[in-house]
Amino acid sequence: MDDTFEGNENNNSTIHSQSELAINETHTESQSNKENLHCWTSSAVKLLLDLRLGKEEEFNKPVCRKMKLWKQIADQMNKIGKYNVCGNDCYRKYRNLLQTYRQNKEKRLKRTG
Repeated sequence: MDDTFEGNENNNSTIHSQSELAINETHTESQSNKENLHCWTSSAVKLLLDLRLGKEEEFNKPVCRKMKLWKQIADQMNKIGKYNVCGNDCYRKYRNLLQTYRQNKEKRLKRTG
């Protein structure tokens, strides 16, 4: 993007440059995820849940940056358990676990009526 604009256009180009940088970082992270797919073992899932529940208060704050917290959890997992995960991997796994739990709970309630 051309950063030679003046005035407001310069501010807009800076914003666009930052947006493009964020998109490129996300794309690069996504590509590396495809190359380094993580197999979630039961011990990895347990560690993920323990670390996530340990940050429950922070996740419940309305102004917190949740992806920053997921990155912290991923960093802890990588350090503690020698896993190769990123914040987005942890977020997606937790979200899927929660969805599966809710579906199973709903099925169980329908059966017991």
